[in-house]
Amino acid sequence: MEDVSKSSDRVLKTTEIVSSGVDRAQSSINRIGSSIRQIAEAPIPTLPGPEVAISMNDMAQGIVKIAETASMVSEVAQEAAGQEENGTTVVEQAVNQIGNIGVGTDRVGTAIERY
Repeated sequence: MEDVSKSSDRVLKTTEIVSSGVDRAQSSINRIGSSIRQIAEAPIPTLPGPEVAISMNDMAQGIVKIAETASMVSEVAQEAAGQEENGTTVVEQAVNQIGNIGVGTDRVGTAIERY
């Protein structure tokens, strides 16, 4: 039962890490969207070259962050899947042990009835 609890805790922590990574990716996506809107909505004459370059650089950095975050989320998700499989195995083992206890109890009951 302790193994089930530990596996459950690991899966929960991994889920929290994945959720945090998704939140960071969403934040980066929102910043990129804001930069794209700024460029798209600004009249060409009022947006000087350096501002365009800065906005493009911000978008490029945002895209790199999204890629890094997506990679991290993927790794954590794979780890979570592995932990889920381990957790499932532990639960199955616990269920089997409970079944074995049931079989043993039945045998004891049968033996008592014979006497």
